Amino acid sequence: YWQTLLKRIRLFASKLAIAGDIVILRKGEPADPTDFKGLIKLQITPQGLDKAE
Repeated sequence: YWQTLLKRIRLFASKLAIAGDIVILRKGEPADPTDFKGLIKLQITPQGLDKAE
């Protein structure tokens, strides 16, 4: 069940990264939002933070 959720989360994260709202980090470096795998971290951008308010 969690694998399905993880796929959906990664897809949504990719969309947010393409829109500029977050940065996907892999080993501390920005990763290509259309082609990433493995352990990642999500970092909100100032643009994304403004939208959250």
